[in-house]
Amino acid sequence: PVFRPPPGLPHPQAMLAVDSRPPMEPATPPCVEWFVQNVYSKLRISSGFALISPPLQVGDISGLRLHFVPGEGWAAGRPGRKLKKLAAKLDGRRSKCSVSLKLDDSSCDRALKFYLFVGDLCQGPFECSFAEAVVQEFELEIDWRKSLEDGPENLRLRL
Repeated sequence: PVFRPPPGLPHPQAMLAVDSRPPMEPATPPCVEWFVQNVYSKLRISSGFALISPPLQVGDISGLRLHFVPGEGWAAGRPGRKLKKLAAKLDGRRSKCSVSLKLDDSSCDRALKFYLFVGDLCQGPFECSFAEAVVQEFELEIDWRKSLEDGPENLRLRL
């Protein structure tokens, strides 16, 4: 014999159906970090041109590189005869930096919203659309040299 519930009542098996999926946690935004050790040494080697991160993955966007451009006054923060001459030439110019995001895959049409942390200092929010261009540049309103950590020459960038 088949069990039938009284009219108007649900079947007991339907009441026992339990969702076995884990409870949903609030989505945490993806975070990536690039730690540049000996940043002044690397800038000296690159003659002050951009330092480029290895490929990073932010959420489902992969092949993203950060280009850190130190600004024109970076040499003023480092002692040395040649650097002091360069710093004297650049005296009064901006020491702010910029960070560019470059996507290796030109077919990505995703937009990315993020905050950029230079050390403990936060900049943003920023938004970029890779459908418009594969390289997006953001000038920062801080002096990155004041955000060095874990030693006098280490820089941490996080988004």
